Amino acid sequence: MKNQKICYLPLLFLVACVSTGNQFTGKTLTDNILRADVMREIRKAERYTYNCSDILNNVHAEVKNIKKTGNPNQPVIVDELWLVTTCGNKHYYPINLRSDARGETDFSIIIGEKTQMTGIK
Repeated sequence: MKNQKICYLPLLFLVACVSTGNQFTGKTLTDNILRADVMREIRKAERYTYNCSDILNNVHAEVKNIKKTGNPNQPVIVDELWLVTTCGNKHYYPINLRSDARGETDFSIIIGEKTQMTGIK
């Protein structure tokens, strides 16, 4: 019985670490899975471009443009701008989301572009 209680301790620690993650605010059209994929790539950009390996502290998103293309292979294109705060710095990441005919969403991130976000100081 004593061993069983010890086994639960690492699980509780893991849950506590996950629950103290970053703060995501603003508006985005990404779901939780797509948001996690985009965040993973932004973490890589922060690590390799800015030599920052910290967990992202804050992310604020803004939808900049939604375009219906009329093309059945790529019916919607969305441009978002994410402001990321980590390692004491703020970086803007333009995010391009493209739906496809299978109902999936592809994305691209522009790294290193100086961009302004409205309503954020």
